Amino acid sequence: YFITQAECKKPYDEMLPHEAIDSFDLIIKEYSEFPLHVQQAKEGLALLQDNYLQKKIAYLEAKANISHMEKDQLLKAVEKANTYDEELEVANQNSNKSLSNKMKFWQRVEDALYATWTTFHPEKKLNDFYKEQEINSVAIAGVIEGFSQGVKNKPGDFVVKLQDPTKKAFLYSTKVNLDDFVGKKVTLKVSPRPNNNFAYPAFFVNQVEVQ
Repeated sequence: YFITQAECKKPYDEMLPHEAIDSFDLIIKEYSEFPLHVQQAKEGLALLQDNYLQKKIAYLEAKANISHMEKDQLLKAVEKANTYDEELEVANQNSNKSLSNKMKFWQRVEDALYATWTTFHPEKKLNDFYKEQEINSVAIAGVIEGFSQGVKNKPGDFVVKLQDPTKKAFLYSTKVNLDDFVGKKVTLKVSPRPNNNFAYPAFFVNQVEVQ
């Protein structure tokens, strides 16, 4: 919270929150194997956003340059920042009922990605995030295999052998139980994910179609 505290002590017109936001984003994106640090980064990000918006309201009111509509919009943004974790927890509770243990692990990774995405899309919901993922997804085809090796930071629990037999890609999903498709030739709609410096690219699977 040191970065957050330093920024929150400044008056509104001297605050430079983007550097702190970038630092939190880095932790959320790159350190998913440390869930405590990711959670602290998410909390620090929410606190910084809340403080920044509150100071912006006070600053603009003092300058007499804020309308009732603008104030309402800013207050809604503050409310969203305060309720983000609660909404995400409810969404996860509903989705976890149908998730396998493998999928539950990757849910934490997806939560961190969603938290980063909401920094730049503060009015959007979890469904909007995945809708955008599907719109921007690409199609790949191949045979799915399990990847059960206990390798640190592996970017997926499965690999797909692509049509070029020399190429593969890591896969994971919180939408589709990929265990059901091991050994099958499939077409996948996927979204790119960090590959953690492994040799193959990594993807989140949105949809599966057996060929």
